[in-house]
Amino acid sequence: MLVPPAFNKLCRNFHADIGEDKESPEEWIDSAKQHLDENEKLIVVRFLDELLDGGHDGAELQRIWFASSADIYFPEEEHLRGFLGLIRDRLH
Repeated sequence: MLVPPAFNKLCRNFHADIGEDKESPEEWIDSAKQHLDENEKLIVVRFLDELLDGGHDGAELQRIWFASSADIYFPEEEHLRGFLGLIRDRLH
C-alpha cells in the first residue's frame, strides 16, 4: 500500500513528548492537523478510509505506523486501529 506524504507529515507531530502539553489523544490530533492544508487532510482521510476498511491486518497497520515519523508506540493492534480511526474522524 502506497503511503501518502501527507500521512507522514501528520505523523511526525506524534512524538513522545506530546503528552507534556497536550492531555488527550484528541488534543494531540488537533495540534498535529494544524500542519496540514485542506487538501492534505482529505488525502489522509481517504488513505485512512482504505487502511481501516477491514482489508488490512494489524501487522500491516503496525508496519505503516512504524515506517512513519511517529514516535508513539501502540503495543496492541486494536489501540493503533482506534487511534487511526480517531485521526480520520478528527480530520473531517
